[in-house]
Amino acid sequence: MYGAVGSPVNTGGEGIIPSRRWEAWREGIEDFEYLHRLQTLIDATKAAGVTTAAVDQAERTLHDALHTVLSRRADPETVQQARRKITEAVIALETAASAG
Repeated sequence: MYGAVGSPVNTGGEGIIPSRRWEAWREGIEDFEYLHRLQTLIDATKAAGVTTAAVDQAERTLHDALHTVLSRRADPETVQQARRKITEAVIALETAASAG
């Protein structure tokens, strides 16, 4: 991060300007939160004794996303696709949980 004094760009009065590293760190934290949320939903649904196609799909999505992203770390499109699939799985499980 840059302070306002050492920043290579106009800070517009901001005291701290995020760097690319900090942005990547933030995105990593958000990715972890989504992965954790999906795993928590899967675990809670199973603990409630519910086994549905949505749970099975969510488990596959979680496993596939982790495997694919870790095997193609340098491909930003792979990461974006995994984020979309994980988000869709979270929404599907939350929807199924609220309906049942």
